[in-house]
Amino acid sequence: MKRDVIMKLLEAGGAIHEALAEACAPMEANRHFRASRAEALKGLRSLLDAEIGRLESRAAAKPQEKASKRSVGRTIDITE
Repeated sequence: MKRDVIMKLLEAGGAIHEALAEACAPMEANRHFRASRAEALKGLRSLLDAEIGRLESRAAAKPQEKASKRSVGRTIDITE
């Protein structure tokens, strides 16, 4: 649920920025919006890093499965 809320907030922030930029926002406001977008992207990067970390820790906790050698009982004729 938290992730959905975060994504909706980021989308809304982008829409707000576009609307204000179209309305000729002052340069100072545009600087704040740029900084805000950068912070939002850093937040997304943190979420991705955390999820990658969870996936990697799960993979490390599982015993490595050996590739099974299976025989299908047929031969392949190779000719030059």
